[in-house]
Formats: sequence, structure tokens, C-alpha cells
Amino acid sequence: MQFTTLQLRHKKALNNILQDENLYNVTSERQEKNGTIAILDRTTQVTYTLHTSGYVRHNDNNGLSWWGDDNKRSWQLNRVSATGEGWRKTYRRVLATFDEQIIIMVNAIHRDRAAQAIQNLREEIIDMQKELRKL
Repeated sequence: MQFTTLQLRHKKALNNILQDENLYNVTSERQEKNGTIAILDRTTQVTYTLHTSGYVRHNDNNGLSWWGDDNKRSWQLNRVSATGEGWRKTYRRVLATFDEQIIIMVNAIHRDRAAQAIQNLREEIIDMQKELRKL
């Protein structure tokens, strides 16, 4: 596959971000053929996928789905725009350029890591409270 100069610059920028944020490119051969990039954050066990259509998806690999199965949960991270009013209001996802996709992904990574740190802290406090009750 022949890359344009812009695609090569994006690839280099993405590799720098992966290294800086301790992320891993886990793109499969099929995803690569489709132009999708899959990035794994081992800190939170979340995979983010960047699609050529402009969508960015969050794929939670370590949780129960809303129906209780042991499947990964997945949702889009793109912002939405609303049109209409009241019951006629409709929403549509805003497609992003590659640069915007990177920003969306990095913001989501920071948000997810912060949420995990808070959850870990809560669990530590609960454990400490249990230990204090034993005394």
C-alpha cells in the first residue's frame, strides 16, 4: 500500500503518541486492510479504534455488557450535533478528521485512566475501613 505524505506524517505522530502514552497498536490484518487502527491501553484494558469513516470507538474489554453477558462493551466517542426541537429533536454523530480522532482518543484515555484511579482509591478506602472495623 502506498502512503501519501500526510498519511506518513499521521503515522509518525501516532507512533509518538503511542510511545508517550504507553499504548500499543493492536491492529489486525483485516482492520489494517479496512484502514482501521486499533490502540490498546493496557492500563485500563480498553481498545480504541479509529475508523476511516471518521468514527472513534471505545471498546471495553474487561466488563459485563448491559445485558450481563461477558462480552466487551463498545460505543462511539464522536460528539453529536442536534437538530430540531422537543420531540422532533434528532442527533447525529459528527465525523472527525484523523487529527480530531487522535484528540478524541487521547482525551478519552485520560478520562478513563482518571476514572480507574478514582475507583482504585475507593476500593483502597473500603479495604482500610474494613481493617479498622476489625480492630
